[in-house]
Amino acid sequence: LFDAKKSEEEHFMYAFFTAQAPTQILDDKFDLIKQIGTGNFGEVWLGTSRDGDGKEFAIKVMNKKKQLKKNVSVEQLDREIEILKGLRHKNIISFFGMYESEENIYVVLELAKGGELFDRIQEQDHLEEKDARHVFGQILDALIYLHSKNIAHRDLKPENILLKDRKGYEVKITDFGLSKTMAKSKNMRTLCGTPHYVAPEVILQASCEQRNMEGEGYGLEVDMWSAGVVLYVLLCGCMPFSDDGTSQESYLYETIREGIYDFPDELGWDEVSPEAKDLITKLLNVNPAFRLTALEARNHSWFKKDMKRHSSFLKTAEFLRRKSFDMKGRWTSGSFSSSTFEDPHSHSPLATSLPSPSPTKL
Repeated sequence: LFDAKKSEEEHFMYAFFTAQAPTQILDDKFDLIKQIGTGNFGEVWLGTSRDGDGKEFAIKVMNKKKQLKKNVSVEQLDREIEILKGLRHKNIISFFGMYESEENIYVVLELAKGGELFDRIQEQDHLEEKDARHVFGQILDALIYLHSKNIAHRDLKPENILLKDRKGYEVKITDFGLSKTMAKSKNMRTLCGTPHYVAPEVILQASCEQRNMEGEGYGLEVDMWSAGVVLYVLLCGCMPFSDDGTSQESYLYETIREGIYDFPDELGWDEVSPEAKDLITKLLNVNPAFRLTALEARNHSWFKKDMKRHSSFLKTAEFLRRKSFDMKGRWTSGSFSSSTFEDPHSHSPLATSLPSPSPTKL
């Protein structure tokens, strides 16, 4: 496929893909039915198995030449695939293989027909606290599993939480493009995440590196901070930490570092149980040593409480506010400045966040 006249980068990319995948052509095992999504890294197709069981999959189609032009990180793809290959959990998107043709790379993933969790809630106009608890319990179950393997997701946010089906609230965590398996007794130092969900210790590490200091790095606890932000948003529809309305994000990072947030009644927090607010407080502890682990959070009293009295309502207008917040994208090392973190590759090549299904789709 690649001759001697091709660039060294192309040879490297080819070596990566052939090392990861068997040489089988996708058509031997799957049929591409119709395109159901598109993104910076290619197209997403609905595919079915050719073994006769009719099982459906999300098949990511990436053109080799286009990936080279977009400077796709081979290391990122390699890390993500290696992590996904070793994961088997009901609340994590499953990886079923990688295949290639002369022009394309095909990555076969579990199909989450329900789309993004928050898009579903937007359609229904509200989320009761008991449903938020059910959803968050599944997120914690996935984190317990990941952390037992010393894997940090490092980009937990609502966009990366999908629904298995159009009905019900069975969730699937996706997008492991920034995930990493931690070496024992060694903290992580890569600057990555999404600004409104990133933990204080990651921001501190960024500040240290800006001053040419080594810093202490960070651990699995960063996922628990992000989980606390997700739970806050689930229950009221707004971010706990926000900027000052300017283009500068230094104010946002300062409020995160200091852990400055509240539970205002005008956002509906007076209707949320004290146990839910207590759990959020213990997850949004700026000191990672005192932050709850995933297992400790799962055993919190909130999960044992009778929810008949309490419900939280998430209004469409607040969803639109949240959507505008999340357009800021992710940030990674190499793009850090005193006021902003931005990542030009804001999504994993293997992310499968699709548009919310309508009655005519899937």
